[in-house]
Amino acid sequence: MQYSAVIFDLFATLVDFSPRAHHETVLRMATALAVPHVAFARIWSKALHLQEHGYHQTVEDSLEYACHILNVEVDASPIAQATRLYLDFQRGTLIPRRHAIEILRQVRATGCKTGLISNCPSAVKFVWPETPLAALLDVTVFSYEVGLLKPDAQIYRVTCERLGTAPQHCLYVGDGGGGELTGAMKAGMHAVLLQIADEDFEDAQRLGRETWQGTTIATLPGVLALAGI
Repeated sequence: MQYSAVIFDLFATLVDFSPRAHHETVLRMATALAVPHVAFARIWSKALHLQEHGYHQTVEDSLEYACHILNVEVDASPIAQATRLYLDFQRGTLIPRRHAIEILRQVRATGCKTGLISNCPSAVKFVWPETPLAALLDVTVFSYEVGLLKPDAQIYRVTCERLGTAPQHCLYVGDGGGGELTGAMKAGMHAVLLQIADEDFEDAQRLGRETWQGTTIATLPGVLALAGI
C-alpha cells in the first residue's frame, strides 16, 4: 500500500455542494427575517467567513450579526425559522456522494487511515453526527474548530499530527476549491483533483477552483488505484 492515510475534502468531494441551492436558501432566510435579500446575502457571505474561522459558533450568532449590520430588530421566531432553514440545507448537503461510503470502508479495511479537512461553517457541527460519514473518518479537522483554513499549511500539519503520520505518506483528495490541492502539496502531501464529469457547470464555476495540472480522477473509486488498494 502506497499511503498510510487518505485525506478528503468534504464539500464537492465526499458530498455534493450546490452554490445555487445555497443562495436560494439564503434568500429564503432573508424572507423569513423580512430583510432585503441582496443586502442580507452579501452580509451572510461575511458571516459564513466568520463561522469558518470559528468566530461565530452558531447560526443564531451569524443571524444576529447580520441583523445588527442591517440595523433591524428581529424577533426570536423568525430567527428560529431562518436557523432551521439553514440547518436543513446543511443536512441535505451532507448526504454522502455516490461511492463515498464504499470508498471510505475499503480504505479503512486495508489498515489505511481516513481523514477529513474542511473549510466549513460552524453550523455543520449541529448536523455532522447524523451523517454516516462521521463514523468512517478516523480524523476530522474542521476550520471552525482549529481557526485555520486551507490552504494554510498548518491545517494540513494538524491533520497529520492527529493521524500520527507524516505528510509524505498522505494522499489528499479534493475538488480544488480555495487552493487546497496546492496547499496540500506545499505541506508535503500527494494531491489529486476529483473532477466529476456530470457536475453542474455553473456551480463548478462558482466554487472558484484552482487550475490544476497534477493527477485528476473523475470518480471517487479512482482513489483506490492511486492509494494502491
